[in-house]
This record gives sequence, structure tokens and C-alpha cells, in this order.
Amino acid sequence: MRHLKLSASSSLSLPPDSYIYNILPLSARTSPIAYAPPTRLAALCSDDSVRILDAKSLEANGVLKDVNESVTCLERFARDGEECNVLATTGRDGRVRFWDVRTGKGTERQPKISLSALECSAERNCVVAGAELEGQDGPGDAPIFVWDTRNLAKPQHVYTESHTDTVTELLFHPSVPSLLLTASTDSLINLIDVTNPDEDEAVHQVINHKSALHHAGFLNDTTVYGLGTDETLSFYRLQQGPEIEGDDSVDDAEECGDVREALDVEYIVKIEWAGTTPYIVGGKHSAQTLDIIPLGQPTSPMSIQWKPQVDDALKLRLDGAHGEEIVRDVYVQGGDAVYTCGEDGTVKVWSSQEEEAMMMDEAEGKRKKDKGKGGRGKEGRYKPY
Repeated sequence: MRHLKLSASSSLSLPPDSYIYNILPLSARTSPIAYAPPTRLAALCSDDSVRILDAKSLEANGVLKDVNESVTCLERFARDGEECNVLATTGRDGRVRFWDVRTGKGTERQPKISLSALECSAERNCVVAGAELEGQDGPGDAPIFVWDTRNLAKPQHVYTESHTDTVTELLFHPSVPSLLLTASTDSLINLIDVTNPDEDEAVHQVINHKSALHHAGFLNDTTVYGLGTDETLSFYRLQQGPEIEGDDSVDDAEECGDVREALDVEYIVKIEWAGTTPYIVGGKHSAQTLDIIPLGQPTSPMSIQWKPQVDDALKLRLDGAHGEEIVRDVYVQGGDAVYTCGEDGTVKVWSSQEEEAMMMDEAEGKRKKDKGKGGRGKEGRYKPY
């Protein structure tokens, strides 16, 4: 097992008992799963602020205050290859807001409903938000709003029937820019063509994860993963379509079940990329550790038999992590650094010593070897937001 070393930690001058929900690099995106080494990061905080911080020292050098009332989401709004200077936020106040981090000025659109999920595409001039139904008795409609950012006066489309509970994930397909993944605590993952205003016709595929969804995303052009609030992990095949190649004759689901015992963790944070390898990130309150565990890639490009690699020799471990508090988000910068934030109200950066960098290089070499045997190619890579 490789152990990462804590390089820096910062509370970002937050009030006591604050959480940090997630962190984003502001550097240019260089590929669907990678960013240029960042000089700045953005952190979404429970005091309804976004803190801009130095990527090395973690010192806060800017703050956007009161971005929303009870803020829930932070996303980049930047074209690929360009530094991110505009951020989007939303919250339970029902406002979608855009912030210029250089000036601190914001613009907004308000659909007047509590919002829990957000996705942006600067290339498509598109922003999508999903509704939260927390506190409501029984299921109801959890609409998804689609706007053209050049005209925020009213949504282009509103999909009202796709989900019956809080929307937890929104994500555009890596190579089909009009195809949107949506996930919800109603247990469903939907694939929707956001160019079609007719909801019945817009839905390309419905996947039932069988438990409330915490995260969902793409591992390549034809594989979707679902991560449940009960820590169940499954992989699903996208149905073929005009722009999606695949083989509908093979199995369309690979269910791993509750992965905590197999991974020796107590909770799952997310799936994150290091280099070109996806990792599942899990924490352990009792041991105050965070493990970064590689997902083994299928040998066939059409296979969905991804498996967590539980061999300790392949794991990265962050000793101490965020104490007994939950780690909320992880961002891995290639083989150089791992950034974490959590419910202890701190952001931390962990150094990747020589052996960690070597491990990621070895993973990349194995990926290339697998690619030569028919494994996942470059066109299948994707970084979940």
C-alpha cells in the first residue's frame, strides 16, 4: 500500500462548524478526464460562500459571499482548453447564478423551486438544474430545467416526469453533447436528449439502480456507473442509438452490491480519475483514513465487467484524512497531488511521493497494454464532474 503525505491544510477562514462540500480546479480542461496543473481552486462552503484558493499553499485569496441561500452545487463554466473564470452555483433558494471570479459579479435565473443538482456546458451555451424534494411527504415531480445561457429569461425545456424524487446528478455524455445523464433518489438513471422538448421522445434510456442514487456518471462512451446512498455500486451499458455504438445483445448490468466490506471502508465518496485510470474513493471513520482504490478495466471494449482492485498493493492511502469527519470531495491532479475537503471545514493537499507517481505510471502502462488487447480507447475516457 502506498501512503500519501499531507503537504498543506487550510480552514479558509471559515466560521466554526463549517463544512466544505466540494472543490474544483480553475485550470483549463485538457481532455475529458484531465485538467492542466491548477494554480487556483474553488471551494463550495456551507456558509454559502465560494472560496478561491492557491493550489499550493491553500491560502484563500478571494471569496464570493452569499452565492445562494442554502447553497447546494458549484460547477465550472468554461470551454475546453480555457482557464475557468466563471462559476455557476445553485441552492435551495431556487436560484441559478453565474459568478465572474475576477470581479465577484453575478447574474441569475430563478425557477422558484429548491434545486439540488447542476450541470454546465459552455460549448453548448447550456445550463441544466434539477429539483430537490426534501421535506415533501411522498413522491412528486422533480423537474429538470434546461436553459440557453444566452437567454436566461425562461428555460428552453422543462422535463417534469422523469424523476419523482430529489435529483442528485446531472452530467453530459462525453462525446454526444446533447445526451444528458440524470440520477435521483428515486433510484433511476435516465439518459435524455436535451434538444427534444417532448419528454417522452427525449428519454433515450431508463436504468433502475434499485436504491437511491448518490452519484452516477460515465466510465466511457458506452458504460454508466451508479453509486447508491446504501454504497451499492453497479455498471450499466448504454443502449445503442444514432450516435452511440454498442452491442445490445450482451449483458446490460454488472451489480457489485454494497462494496464497503470488500473495500474495507465505511463510506464511499465518489469515483475519481488519476491519470487515465478510474479510482473508487472510500473512507473509514474509525481508522481516520481515506483509500483511493483502482477500478480494474474490462479486457473487451464492449464489456461492463469493471471491478474494484482490492489488492492492498494497488491502493493509495491518506492517513489521518479528515479525522473522524466525512470526506466530501476528492480531486486528483495527475500523479502530483490529491486535494480533499470535508465536514471538518478544511481543505487538504496530499503529496504524491515518487512511489505514488510510479504506481500511476504503471497503471497507465497497463491501460495501454489492455488497449492493445481491445480495451478501452481514448475516445472512451471521461471524467465525472
